[in-house]
Amino acid sequence: MRTVVLAAAAFLTAGFLSAAAQQPPAGVAATEAEAQKSLETYVSRSKLALVAPIKVSSLEEGAGQRFSVDVPAGILLSVRGACDSACDDIDLEIFDTEGRPLGSDTEDDGVPSVTLQPVDHPRKLAINLLMNSCVHDACGVAMGVFKPQ
Repeated sequence: MRTVVLAAAAFLTAGFLSAAAQQPPAGVAATEAEAQKSLETYVSRSKLALVAPIKVSSLEEGAGQRFSVDVPAGILLSVRGACDSACDDIDLEIFDTEGRPLGSDTEDDGVPSVTLQPVDHPRKLAINLLMNSCVHDACGVAMGVFKPQ
């Protein structure tokens, strides 16, 4: 009986640790939510509408994240990034499917923004967010693609 109880305890502990390893730490989720809220506040104060769902991630200083977004034809687009309060510099780079640069914002700030002129066909954008300054192990970032309302 003791062997069965110990085996069950080991099985449950391994399952708990495995599930815990799959969940982001609570602080990471909070920083991502803060970055997303910052971007949503910007949208609510501007005359812009989302073209695709906001993308969120956590990045260490010096790291980057690439997002892929499908965008419609014939629309002036604004691509904007935001980060949490522990970050004060992220950069934004945008490329087409062939890797050609379409725009970038490398200013020393935490709210990069790039405007893209309309094209006559739908397209896929590759959007890089690059974390340049984060005072924690990782900072939350968010990115959205918008159109005028």
